[in-house]
Amino acid sequence: MQASPSAPTERTEPETDPDARLVADQLGALLRRLFLDPRADHLGAIEDKRLCLSQVRALFILAGRQTPITAGELAGRVGLSPAAMSRSLEALVKRRLVTRRESSSDRRVRLVEIAARGEAIVEELIALRRAGLERFVADLEPEPRAQLSAALDAISSVADDE
Repeated sequence: MQASPSAPTERTEPETDPDARLVADQLGALLRRLFLDPRADHLGAIEDKRLCLSQVRALFILAGRQTPITAGELAGRVGLSPAAMSRSLEALVKRRLVTRRESSSDRRVRLVEIAARGEAIVEELIALRRAGLERFVADLEPEPRAQLSAALDAISSVADDE
């Protein structure tokens, strides 16, 4: 007997290495601690600027680009439908955080790029996040700080090779 289309599908977790799961849990706990630190000023700055998470993601994506991107491609990168991305972009355009224009080669295509005000917000959020990370590292004793540095160096070198 086949399952009906409305029947819920069973989700199974992929097989994982128990050591990998342990380290992932540890990393997740650390990331939660860093993200939710009451001294984490970047969250307050996001709230103060009345930005939603998808708008912050869009600003960071655009800030990392040297050339404009289509609204459709940005929607895919942010994980929004084209209609939701259009509404989100409209709010960012009105606040002069991004610019949107027609493509010179195809008038149906809308190109988006970050504006100076949007770039300034991204730089502010990065500086606030970096300050929070510096506070965390400064609170570590010398030995765990050195261990963290060595682990990050090893991880970075592996990531650079990929």
